[in-house]
Amino acid sequence: MNYTIAAIPGDGIGPEVVREAVLILDKIGEEFNHKFEIKYALAGGCAIDEVGVPLPHETLKICQSSDAVLLGAVGGYKWDNTTAKVRPEQALLGLREGLNLYCNLRPALLYNPLKIASPLKEELINDGIDIAVVRELTGGIYFGNRGRFLEDGVEAAFDTEKYNKEEILEKYNILNDKKYIFSYICRISEQKRPMLLLEIIKKLKEKRDDFKVLVIGDGNLLPKMKAKANKLGLNENIMFLGNIENTEEIYKISDLTINCSLKEGLALTSYESLSVGVPVISSDVGGQKELINEEVGVIVPCMQNERDIYSEDYKDEEIAVYTQAIEKVLNNLEQYKSKCRKRILDKFTIKNMIKEMSKILEETQTNPNKDKIGNGKKLLDNINITKELITM
Repeated sequence: MNYTIAAIPGDGIGPEVVREAVLILDKIGEEFNHKFEIKYALAGGCAIDEVGVPLPHETLKICQSSDAVLLGAVGGYKWDNTTAKVRPEQALLGLREGLNLYCNLRPALLYNPLKIASPLKEELINDGIDIAVVRELTGGIYFGNRGRFLEDGVEAAFDTEKYNKEEILEKYNILNDKKYIFSYICRISEQKRPMLLLEIIKKLKEKRDDFKVLVIGDGNLLPKMKAKANKLGLNENIMFLGNIENTEEIYKISDLTINCSLKEGLALTSYESLSVGVPVISSDVGGQKELINEEVGVIVPCMQNERDIYSEDYKDEEIAVYTQAIEKVLNNLEQYKSKCRKRILDKFTIKNMIKEMSKILEETQTNPNKDKIGNGKKLLDNINITKELITM
């Protein structure tokens, strides 16, 4: 086999490392009948000294046309100036972006005979270490916009965590074979009515097959939900991703968030979804109606009594209302999306909510309401249930 390798010796120890690595490649070629064509290129501090930039266009062009890149090292004391506009390490960022290198693998290997030299405690490393760290390279704060500005006369700064949809789809191994993505993010339990979601998907699929539902979360009903999804033939339209700590990434690739809950306080998922610009379809429970108006989603009547929480006998009418709501939002999707974040900024920032709460407290103090005081005392008498409802 013939391969083209772009070799970038770079700075410091880099040239020595690359020289020895090329000798190893030559030996591999002899042993396994491969031929390696080595194309040398500049990058890092030496490139700044020679052509004025850390990553010359010609270097990136050579790397893009090669089968692999062999990089030594970049940087050193000579160019160690944090205020400089041109720095050696910019070559690394340029290579990552130019080659679309989503991640790198950083192996950590410690053999048993060498563990005495490790700073880690012996009981932690036992017979040695053999792990690999997968490090993200192109998303997040690496290439996001950043800067400083004045806010109410006070200097402030921002550092944007930037992703694109394709990166996130790749990260979670989501096949981008459907036009729309719906998110369902919650604890998979009776209160959230996951089996109702499956009936909604089944009904919607009779009309259209251009959507995929991402189920994020875990819970006692997850195995049953997976089994039923398989039985209903929904596997092409649903993915179970388990618990995900950074759900913001899921919202960023979603077109719609669905909430089927039988009871809620004010669902955090609805707040998060709208803040990222994703419309919400939610059952009419708790304070959902206060958050979700007709400009940013649809509130669907809840047609099941709370005492029937363990029942999975859902009314056809309720299923139909959900599917109609989904169709309604998709038919005007960009219009809904354009108003979601504005809804949060206008009404539900911490500053605005403190202001509204202060008004309510002042009004209550000025004009005491016996009914509200009575309701407050009842909540106090049932404080454990109250806490549960608040945190659901």
